[in-house]
Amino acid sequence: MALGDEAKALTIIGNSLNIRHSEVSQEIIERSEQLDWLFVRMFSFVRLLLDSSGRGA
Repeated sequence: MALGDEAKALTIIGNSLNIRHSEVSQEIIERSEQLDWLFVRMFSFVRLLLDSSGRGA
């Protein structure tokens, strides 16, 4: 349940920011630290999924 909640939260964050495609309603990332935070959060999530499924290196 917590992993599903995290996946939904990351999806909402990703869709609300101007990082993948441009729409007028998306928020622009103003500082590289904001992008770093998002990258670390997403990387940690993917890493946890891979490790827990035995596919982590």
